[in-house]
Amino acid sequence: MLLYPFTFRLKPNNQETAPPDFTQNHWGKGEESQVASEIMITVHNIMSSVNLFIQLGAIVLLLHKRSTQKGPFFIIILIFSLSVSFRVIFHSIALAVVPRYGKDTVISMFLLNSSLYVDLCSNLLSVTITFFLSFNRCLCFVSKQWNFRIFEGSRVYRSIILCFMISILGSVGIVWTSEVTREYYLQIGFLDVGREDGFRVCINRFFNCFPVGSVICYIILFFYLHRENKTAINKSFFMKRGENKVFAQLLITSFLYIIVNSFYEIVIFIDNGFAGFIALLQLLAVFNYLPEMSLSFLFIVDTIHADRIMRNCMAPRKEVQRITVIQSTSV
Repeated sequence: MLLYPFTFRLKPNNQETAPPDFTQNHWGKGEESQVASEIMITVHNIMSSVNLFIQLGAIVLLLHKRSTQKGPFFIIILIFSLSVSFRVIFHSIALAVVPRYGKDTVISMFLLNSSLYVDLCSNLLSVTITFFLSFNRCLCFVSKQWNFRIFEGSRVYRSIILCFMISILGSVGIVWTSEVTREYYLQIGFLDVGREDGFRVCINRFFNCFPVGSVICYIILFFYLHRENKTAINKSFFMKRGENKVFAQLLITSFLYIIVNSFYEIVIFIDNGFAGFIALLQLLAVFNYLPEMSLSFLFIVDTIHADRIMRNCMAPRKEVQRITVIQSTSV
């Protein structure tokens, strides 16, 4: 089973760093606390493994079906799944190497710092790409001209590069301005701590606006499709497929991001002691997988369902022989 440790990006209770013995204070209060900690770690590892399995499944499906040749929507989803998969794998490698060589060695320090940047960039990239996917779906119906200018052909790679640049700048801004560092603890894995000042909070809330922007895109698209459908007697198959992609995949993902981000903001204002703070963040770390898992999982389900419909439509129909019985009546 993959080990994907708990990652926290808050400095608790206005302390510069976590106390060296905080793990003993939190997990050293009897067997019940230890069992609860082991359960959370097990659940976290399961979610991490499922997440990686889903992302790799989406990558294989995209490449096998050559879906990237069908449009920019599939190219962006491929980049999304590759980013998440790389983050999980790299984080697992770092977690396996650091305790073996010790925290103070050169290789461990390199992995601690690099895994911090990889995690931040990948998390911010996932949110940014989700917005661009929503924006692409909206422009496909609302303004095909602007969709062509931004996403069609090689232009889609400019949008992807822009997503990477925004994510990299955001992660660098968080680490540098708030002096975020990553520490390793045996009971929970990696813990990120930093100063209260800096632009960490502002940058996080800026990226929290992207899921809201995705929902706004679909509100605009919903009213546009509703208005267009009033003028048409029958909706085309393409229109139905477009609505399915809108409301079944990205809209669910956007709402999950909003829910997780809202819970994150609530945790900040809860003063339940350091142990309670860590426990809440452990729970948040588990739920943090749901948005990115849902996007790739719903894409896989939608693609498999579409393939079944296509096979059923193209399958030759069996000819049924009809036997007509002529009944003669005698006078």
